[in-house]
Amino acid sequence: MDYKIFDDKGKRYHYEGYDFTREDLNYDEKIEYSSEVLQIYFDNKETFYDRGLFVHSYSSHNNPFGLTREADEARLGKALYGYLVQESMKEVLGHTVEDDFMEKYVLQNEIAKKIIAEDQIENPIKYIAGVGVAYDDIDQKMVSAIMVMDIETQEIVDQAFSESEDVSIHVPDLFAYNEVPSVLKTFAKLKIKPQLIFCDGHGIEHPRNVGLATHLGIELDIPTLGCPKKRLVGYYDKNSLGSLRGSSEELFFDDEIVGKALRTQENSNPVFVSIGHKMCLETAVDWVLKTTTHTRVPAVVQQAVDLTERLLPQRIRYDFQDDEENRYGILV
Repeated sequence: MDYKIFDDKGKRYHYEGYDFTREDLNYDEKIEYSSEVLQIYFDNKETFYDRGLFVHSYSSHNNPFGLTREADEARLGKALYGYLVQESMKEVLGHTVEDDFMEKYVLQNEIAKKIIAEDQIENPIKYIAGVGVAYDDIDQKMVSAIMVMDIETQEIVDQAFSESEDVSIHVPDLFAYNEVPSVLKTFAKLKIKPQLIFCDGHGIEHPRNVGLATHLGIELDIPTLGCPKKRLVGYYDKNSLGSLRGSSEELFFDDEIVGKALRTQENSNPVFVSIGHKMCLETAVDWVLKTTTHTRVPAVVQQAVDLTERLLPQRIRYDFQDDEENRYGILV
């Protein structure tokens, strides 16, 4: 729902999307309430198709459907979405069912409101954990692994993993719905519980700020951060990122800072640090630097990733922003 348009003078226009709530998931009620608004769609189908539009944003300078503030794009969009989804269900299934796909996005909006973006970390920290998750989309298999490290001795003191063959949905910004149940199952097997969790996954660097690190942190009520090698969303000034360890550039998405591209080793590709829950970005960056004295990613994370690779050698690795060579042979 977030995109930017530049005019010929380089000016940027930002169009806000609209968020669904639980009330919006009652499609029958939404369609009945907005029947006169849906008529706009029925009367202008050719305009929608010709312009490749779903719902055109209301604006004073470009308003092809004559929308008013009272019948704006959010009302039209939500009603139209419900109508089209139900028509598709009737065509494929012969009847309508609950839209559990959109329900996941609604839940993400609710989870995002619980994020604590300030430090609430138990000190002194003795145990940290690294989380890795691997997929094989062809066979719909998944493996999650957690390594627990003693921060003083740098030794792995506990570990666990879980395997699953019930991967239900694998959409980029909905990964956590597969990952979190598996990681929670793995976490329950640990004898030593960590006070801080590092994830090979994203935190608020996510279309709705609810990546694996955020979702997991809120479920466990433990401080978490994301430090993957690949971005999910966002942009940063690559030309300004220094080559020395500790060099960083802010990562922007939707005009907000959602993380940092951080160089943990001289002249190596950066990792992308974002908060998950119960910490600020500066603290997250500090912890990543503390745990990458000789490695690109925290050793506790790399060991979790290594375990998933041994358990699931045939796997798919997604690279959404083409940040580095994809050695798994599939680029998304």
